[in-house]
Amino acid sequence: MARRLLPSVRSRIVAAAAVAVAAVLALAGVVLVVAVRSALERPMRGEARARAADVVATLSASPVPTIVPPLTAPWPTLVQVLDGRGHVVSASEDLQGRPPLLAVTAEHREPTGRTTFASLNGRAQDWRLDAVAASVAGQSMTVVVATSLAQVEQSTRLIGLSLWIGVPVLVVLVIVSAWFLVGRALHPVEALRREVDTFDQRVGGRRVDAPVTDDEIGRLAGTLNALLDRLELAGAQQRRFVADASHELRSPVANIRAAVEVALAHPDVAPWTEIASDVLGQNERMGRLVDDLLLLARAEAGELSPRTDLVDFASIVRRVIANPAHRRVPVHLDTNDEMMVRGDAGQLERVVDNLVANAVRHASSSIQVTTTATSRWVQLTVADDGPGVPVDERARIFQRFVRLDADRSRRGGGTGLGLAIVAEVVAAHGGTVAVGDAYPGATFTVRLPALDVAEGPVLSASP
Repeated sequence: MARRLLPSVRSRIVAAAAVAVAAVLALAGVVLVVAVRSALERPMRGEARARAADVVATLSASPVPTIVPPLTAPWPTLVQVLDGRGHVVSASEDLQGRPPLLAVTAEHREPTGRTTFASLNGRAQDWRLDAVAASVAGQSMTVVVATSLAQVEQSTRLIGLSLWIGVPVLVVLVIVSAWFLVGRALHPVEALRREVDTFDQRVGGRRVDAPVTDDEIGRLAGTLNALLDRLELAGAQQRRFVADASHELRSPVANIRAAVEVALAHPDVAPWTEIASDVLGQNERMGRLVDDLLLLARAEAGELSPRTDLVDFASIVRRVIANPAHRRVPVHLDTNDEMMVRGDAGQLERVVDNLVANAVRHASSSIQVTTTATSRWVQLTVADDGPGVPVDERARIFQRFVRLDADRSRRGGGTGLGLAIVAEVVAAHGGTVAVGDAYPGATFTVRLPALDVAEGPVLSASP
């Protein structure tokens, strides 16, 4: 799958900041223009009423003239006087001959509006229209005041021009500042990337230079160093695993080869029956080792999903104890008649078999196997009277290919995978395994979640 080509994080952050700032400034500019225009127009209604009062006072002192005298106002102002039927009876000189600027009705005696027409200097302008009801010479009339919006338009245009110039300048400043600041912020990240990029597959204790800060960069450097620690440990474990597995497989292969070569050198006197038995035993040993490795590989990949059948754990323990392979020393069993757990009968039998086989290899004279049950747990205890397990080795013995020195010297020593398999299978069944003292010897304790017998059919391992 082709990789998507994306801009750098720095570019994306700067672009997002520029777009956000531009949008905010544009919205603020629109709001500012509207607010300024509204603030400038707000007094015009009051001014229009004042101009209407001036007109009424002027017209009331004499017969209504055709032309309204010029008015003094803060801004250009024109007037039309309408009678009760909406006809123009008087108007400013610039409005002579024009129809009524506003339509006045009985329901709307004082409407407002806007219009555009040329007056005064001959250029078209926008005008605000305000109608004010009045009484002139005892007659009901309407004074329409037209106030020029030229100054308002000029002010808003000036503000708009300032925004058109100021907003791009501010956006450019934001882009430059963000580019610099983001670059400064990402510089340690890029330095970490370049430093890690120089590491080869053999990390060999190399670590990044973590800054002495408690910010995101410092925590990132700490996380990278922790990851490198785990990679180094995983690499060491993998190399040790490969070396131990190669050694364990090499021994039976070498034994088979040596036995066959000696027999072929003296075919007439070779004990072929013993050789075949030895070869078969070595082959079974390799087969068990391969099976153990495959089971652990499945567990490591998260594929060790046991079945959820109801299993009689007590019958599994009794069957394992009856195996002739465990008769090197006496095995004493103390178990209940029935203890139910949910899981895979074959895998649970392997747990019991591995624990008992481990106890047989270490025991001096006897082994005690005990099972107990509560409402929550089914517990298996396997105790031997051997040399025991040192406290500082108790966590390590559940790792793969870990065997104590005394065990390695034994002729019948295991492969070092049995207890690792026990730990993986028990964990997959939701249980725990631990090792303690037996005074003398070692005690291995497995706890599995207990279930009620009435939950379903009971299964046990095949004989």
